[in-house]
Amino acid sequence: MYRAYVSDVSYYSGKLEAYLRYAEIAHERIEVSTRVLRETILPATGFMKVPAMQCPDGQWLKDTTPMMAWLDAQHGPPSIYPADPAARFIALLLEDYADEWLWRPAMYYRWNFADSHRLLRHRLGRELSAGTAYNATGLGWFMRWRQYLVFVRGDGVRRHNEPAVQALYARTLQQLTVLLATRPYLGGARPGIVDFAFFASMFRHFALDPHSAKQMVDTAPAVYAWVGRLWNARVGIEGSGMLDDFASTDWDALFTEIGRDYLVYLDANASAHARGERRFDLALHDARYPRMPVVRYRVACREQLLRAYRQLPDEAQRTIQQRLKASGIADWLEAAADIPSGLDAEFVLPLKQHYPPARGWHGLKLLRGTPWDLPAPPH
Repeated sequence: MYRAYVSDVSYYSGKLEAYLRYAEIAHERIEVSTRVLRETILPATGFMKVPAMQCPDGQWLKDTTPMMAWLDAQHGPPSIYPADPAARFIALLLEDYADEWLWRPAMYYRWNFADSHRLLRHRLGRELSAGTAYNATGLGWFMRWRQYLVFVRGDGVRRHNEPAVQALYARTLQQLTVLLATRPYLGGARPGIVDFAFFASMFRHFALDPHSAKQMVDTAPAVYAWVGRLWNARVGIEGSGMLDDFASTDWDALFTEIGRDYLVYLDANASAHARGERRFDLALHDARYPRMPVVRYRVACREQLLRAYRQLPDEAQRTIQQRLKASGIADWLEAAADIPSGLDAEFVLPLKQHYPPARGWHGLKLLRGTPWDLPAPPH
């Protein structure tokens, strides 16, 4: 049996858990504490973050994008990825967007508004202090301010651009509502990888955190219903029908978001990384975000997308060019410069190396966050 290490309030834990439940993969669910993060997860994966999984043979998996692709290959069919190469690439593009671009509004709504952060600091404090000498209340306060300073304020959110962050959430709810008007799942008749990617933010953050949940219930009940439907989905019930091919114009609004904003961000972040910078200013169509952190992992996301596209057969590339031309994505795929991240090994599973144990306050730094971007040095 797999051992799945998760947090009950975690963005990516929700994504992985929904998939494990849907695919009916037998696993032991383990909620982590600071002790488990330091003594078990860090030496095995090089990171103090969840989700992570230990396979029945003792090997380890991390990072939901390669992890779910690996699990799908082991436990399918039916696969959660479209069989058509062009549709599969578009699904991976949407997964990357949902994983990385909705992170900012998810963290903003959780840690900026009192009705949400009061609840979450208590829940997180209890979870992380379990079985340790830490005081749950004190650790909850620590985590509230750490999360706010690192992942809200530290991610470029200021008073002048808060309306843009709020507008992104509102637009996303409307975009998903339009899609769900004609299908039970974003993937079509059954869940696909795009469902699980959007579920990451929509479940553990937007649908459960009080401030954002009220907006979803009031303005997007179809999305709220889809969240519950996906959490309860099982492959034995949903069947093995074809997944969506993304030909419907209902997807156009999301493609516009990607081409107009997300790819601009990926290029700016990668260029700053290539220059050896740690921060950069980002100007989008509706707001300016000062002192954004350079995230090496997202340099790797960009690299992985370009590599996946350039490895496609010519016919699949032509299909993608035609479908994504209007959004600007097609031109970007053809013209984007290669900027290496040096993180190729992080996408190879099962993991091949082990890491040293934590010392001192490693991973619990108030103004720096956990080492979620760069791995610890190997032995």
